[in-house]
Amino acid sequence: MKIIQITDTHLVKPGDLLNRLNPIDSLDACIEAVNSNQGDAAFCVFSGDISNNGAADTYRAFRKSADKLNLKYYVMMGNHDDRDIFCENLPEARRDSYGFVQRVIQTDLGHFLLLDTIAVGQSWGEYCELRGQWLKQQLRDAGTQPVYIFMHHPPFDIGMASMDRLKVLDITHFEAAIEGFSNIRHIFLGHVHRTISGSWRNISYSVLPGTNHQIAFNLDVFSPVPHALDPPAYGMILIEKDQIIVHPHFYSLNKDLPMPDNAVWVERT
Repeated sequence: MKIIQITDTHLVKPGDLLNRLNPIDSLDACIEAVNSNQGDAAFCVFSGDISNNGAADTYRAFRKSADKLNLKYYVMMGNHDDRDIFCENLPEARRDSYGFVQRVIQTDLGHFLLLDTIAVGQSWGEYCELRGQWLKQQLRDAGTQPVYIFMHHPPFDIGMASMDRLKVLDITHFEAAIEGFSNIRHIFLGHVHRTISGSWRNISYSVLPGTNHQIAFNLDVFSPVPHALDPPAYGMILIEKDQIIVHPHFYSLNKDLPMPDNAVWVERT
């Protein structure tokens, strides 16, 4: 089975720029690349930070662009998103019984769980007791089926000081929810705007670049977060019974222009 992951679109008011780039143009170029090359994918997950400021017009712009995708798609929240405005403008993004934007996608190869890691008004993530109860129930319901988890924020350090302070800070309830379940095969992440892979507690994970700006490769800077003009990418994910492959595909924002230079700057948040 092939699925697509697109993350951190950071849309702003149509016509405005963010970090010298037009996020809507970046998203449209991504969707064109997916449509041109990945039409056989089962579905696409947008893994958070759909908007840069949580404004209604950014979600309307997202819908206009995302509806060009020739795949069924699911939308998650990130720390830049506003839960209420997000749900008002993207009503297909289901809330769980506690009001969080979480859902399960059931397939022949297992269950995909899309989690809500938002701490309202903060850049870091949280996963509270109620969300943990929902997660534990989904893991129980999956039985022996494989489980794949999508989260915006990592629940662990990734070795970059500026982003490790913005992970899910307290993973007590997340840890309690997954304890004793051995069928979690992979965690797909956003938020970090870089290509990263590894394993945590014997669970493999992957992180992808965003479709607009990226985070500079600097392990030591604590604050502010250093941004970079590294090229954008989406993830082409192949899932088989005994294997998971994640291909980050870097695409050009303009077919007639080269990729942007890797100019690095620091933006205060």
